[in-house]
Amino acid sequence: MQPKIYLSWKRKKTMYLKNRPLAFVDLETTGLYSGHHEIIEICIIVGVRCYHVKVEPKHIERITEEAQRINGYTVRKWRGAINQRTVANEAANLLEGCLIVGHNPNFDYEFLEALFEQEHVPIGLDRRTIDTITLAHEHLVPWGLDSLSLDSIRAFLGWTVRPTHNALDDCKDTKRLYETLTRPHRKYWALFRAKSLRFWGLIK
Repeated sequence: MQPKIYLSWKRKKTMYLKNRPLAFVDLETTGLYSGHHEIIEICIIVGVRCYHVKVEPKHIERITEEAQRINGYTVRKWRGAINQRTVANEAANLLEGCLIVGHNPNFDYEFLEALFEQEHVPIGLDRRTIDTITLAHEHLVPWGLDSLSLDSIRAFLGWTVRPTHNALDDCKDTKRLYETLTRPHRKYWALFRAKSLRFWGLIK
């Protein structure tokens, strides 16, 4: 019988929500459909720990043109990528007991769930997540943000916008966004900075 993925709260009833560490997660994949497409890059940040690797795909022929355009996949760039079983075990060790934070974290959750099931890695993965898209809608849309994509938020706040996505930079910026929007002094400083840059014509 294959191990099943189950909710962390069923396994660790004594771990209160306030004590759960936050795991900032970002993935690059070969497409939009978990179970068919694959994770090819992963970054997880928990506290001071940062886990970032490129993942060896088993079915790279399934990569979509849009996904390849976004993540910049090439055989050369992915030379030396880590096999999926190793990544599944290492990611499970980091994520156990954590709350996932991401920019549309349900997407990341579904791909992680598919990876753990495929590689028969048991983990208590909590379905409850924190979405920075919701935070951006609440805190930045009233100030003029008109798109909730991570690149649009970067541009709005005067952060660096890169031509292609990678899991490390996206994960770091997701963590930065969460910390900016959940701490009032950081939020208002970021908005003041963005307004000043826009006033001087340094950003649009």
